[in-house]
Amino acid sequence: MARKLTAIYESAKKAGGLSATMRMAMLTGMASQQAADAPDSPENLAKFAKAYKEVTGKSCPIS
Repeated sequence: MARKLTAIYESAKKAGGLSATMRMAMLTGMASQQAADAPDSPENLAKFAKAYKEVTGKSCPIS
């Protein structure tokens, strides 16, 4: 289970609501439900951190 990826999605949702969640899905190629089942691999974490930065304008709080 991808706890970190799910936490990044939740943080993006808090920062920007549903539109941020939708944008995260577009940029990562993974919907939140898919992210919950994906591994917290270094590649996935890097992809999500980059998307988070683009969506929120802030550094990803989860590493």
